[in-house]
Amino acid sequence: MATLDKEVAEVEAEKLQLELEEVQDLIEELTSDLEKIKPEMSERAGGGTGESTVSKYEMKQPEQHNSIFPDTLMGIRDLSAYGKHEFQKLKKDLDLKKKNEFDELASTKQKLSAIVEDMEHHIADLQEQLQQELQHVKQEARETVEARDAHAEEMADLAEWNANSTSITLSP
Repeated sequence: MATLDKEVAEVEAEKLQLELEEVQDLIEELTSDLEKIKPEMSERAGGGTGESTVSKYEMKQPEQHNSIFPDTLMGIRDLSAYGKHEFQKLKKDLDLKKKNEFDELASTKQKLSAIVEDMEHHIADLQEQLQQELQHVKQEARETVEARDAHAEEMADLAEWNANSTSITLSP
């Protein structure tokens, strides 16, 4: 919607800019005409007697200028006001869009932070479970080794006893 409004505003601004250029061209043309007529008017003013030397053209020209300038000024004023209004509207829309995006990003950040925190707790729990399991496995391995050592020692003692008993029986 803002893009469409912006495009409409740009088209309107271009249209008014063209109109302004046309008015400026007209002003330049009228200024040029005035420059051409000034010498003629000076001659009339210098050679004639008072008001009779003022031509109808000379009286009509300021009236034409007076009728053109207010319209031009109103057009420029309207264009300026419209441009300011459109600028404020676009700025307001942009600010609202940025605020909404910021709020959305803040919400997403909070959600992701919560997920990361949960994952960190889960990892800590798994590490603790792993440590406990390693301790348990070490304890079982130690007990198994101790049991085997005790069994091997018993077997060695039994073998020694058997060897001693056999040598006692063999000895006369």
